[in-house]
Amino acid sequence: MKGIQFFTEDAESKNVASKVNLSVLTDLNQGFDEPDLIDDIDINTLNKRDKKILIIQDPVARFISNYKKLIEDGVLSSAEPLSEPNLATLPKSPSLEYFIDNLESYEAIPEVHQRIHSLKKILNGKSLDFFNHIYKTHNIESLLRSLPNEASLRIKALIPFFSTEIPKLSSERLNKLLSFYEDDFNLLLGYYSRISTIEYHTEKCFSVISSDLEVRPFIIWTFRRAGGTNLASAMFKESYYSPIEHEPFNSDRVWGDAVIDWINTKDTILLFKKIHQCLAEKRLIKHCMEIMPSTLNAALMELSIRHGYNHVFLYREHPTDRLLSLNYASLTGIWGPIQKKEIRVDESIFDTPIDIDKLLGHEKVCRQKMRSIYKALKISGQAPINLSFEQLYENKSFEHSKYLVKNTFENLSINPASLTAGFFSKTLKRGSQGTKNDYTRFPGAEEFIQESKKLPSFLLNKAPAKVASEKIENILHFEVWKPVNSARPDEFFLTGILLTENESELRAYNQGSNLEINAEFNLHSQRIKSLFPSIKSASNCRFIIGPISRGASITIEESQNNSPIAKFHIK
Repeated sequence: MKGIQFFTEDAESKNVASKVNLSVLTDLNQGFDEPDLIDDIDINTLNKRDKKILIIQDPVARFISNYKKLIEDGVLSSAEPLSEPNLATLPKSPSLEYFIDNLESYEAIPEVHQRIHSLKKILNGKSLDFFNHIYKTHNIESLLRSLPNEASLRIKALIPFFSTEIPKLSSERLNKLLSFYEDDFNLLLGYYSRISTIEYHTEKCFSVISSDLEVRPFIIWTFRRAGGTNLASAMFKESYYSPIEHEPFNSDRVWGDAVIDWINTKDTILLFKKIHQCLAEKRLIKHCMEIMPSTLNAALMELSIRHGYNHVFLYREHPTDRLLSLNYASLTGIWGPIQKKEIRVDESIFDTPIDIDKLLGHEKVCRQKMRSIYKALKISGQAPINLSFEQLYENKSFEHSKYLVKNTFENLSINPASLTAGFFSKTLKRGSQGTKNDYTRFPGAEEFIQESKKLPSFLLNKAPAKVASEKIENILHFEVWKPVNSARPDEFFLTGILLTENESELRAYNQGSNLEINAEFNLHSQRIKSLFPSIKSASNCRFIIGPISRGASITIEESQNNSPIAKFHIK
């Protein structure tokens, strides 16, 4: 890659004399040759301690910049003659339109290929997570202010190479570039929008931003066999908007033609137009994203923001049961109770060995696709809700599961009147179609289970590692456990034990805003009851507080005299 390298003080090191290698990398092409300004950097030599900054551009703008520099540098005129007759006769100074129309031919010239190939190829398998900071070219001034003077001057000298006037392209030529840089647009999702690119070049308008909606529709992003059907159905039933059929973009479903047409034609502009029309209906959507092209997922994400949608992610932290269920359903055709009644399974199907590598590879793709959309939403300023099957249905704390559902309903403006004890008992009960005992009848099941358990757990929102607590007075026993996830990013619940000397009512409030926070005290604890058998309130001294934002300071006080008895701070 092209960029600049220098050593700087390590602000995070306790050793003030510590120096780190800081690399500012760009997506400037490999043919770029300005040795006084820019270095060749092998990103494979950079380690975790090195500081890495990446400057990115809109892929279409980057292509046009590179085209202009190809012409300016006379690269086509000086390129080695090519043996293929159709390449040898190519114009040496083509117009932008001719260059795009004959892109496949020009790309066969090595010097051209070096300059226009994708950022994804330049990164050589590295994701954007590899970098400490990412700056878009139009935000480069904020980067300059953070760099030492010498480095800042070198980067400043590169600005003209990032800045270029972008002529408007026809829909046909724009579609060609959108396909050519499909991987880059998916890589840079959240930073650069195909919507903006399409609107600039074609004057098609998707601007239906619905920030004034009192109640917003929502999309549930999930995987096949992830569980949670009970909760999804309850959310749809109690919502203001009506749902479309589940997985509506499947080829045999109501909106499937949008995907089929795109696969057949690669007409990205038409894909965005069709999804725009679908979302205008403001229907609730349950979307199994792993079986859809990444570009469809990206289009759905970008356009749903314009239409004012909220977003819910429902997944499994541990994939073993989901993948066993998926394997069974794929081989038997039984995806639910209806098929179970209709399909008679041939016993010979259970002689089919489990394809372990295929299932584990599928799980990795699922995780990558979901994390990509989730991160892009956060980069775009959204606050997606995330819920795991384990948190809802296998949680040791029923109250935590209950609060996650309450928190989700509140954030989605779903009717809270439905949240009765009976509702929680029914909704948080795991469903079953009565086929689980058959999942492990396939050869290789035990080996698959062992291999799948080697995968790390999958979480979109990780709780902070520590919470500082202070016991003030009137407390017999005090425990604060590790914070647990809320439904929203960077929000958490506090749980623990608070056994007081008297049985007065307690309340929790935020020290910063002095506003009371949702809290439930006097929850049952058999363990503390056995530790303090003579104290009546010991059997009901567990608590849950939240949701609480990272960095918040919380005080618990006795309601009758406003006397603080404990404080917390989430780090």
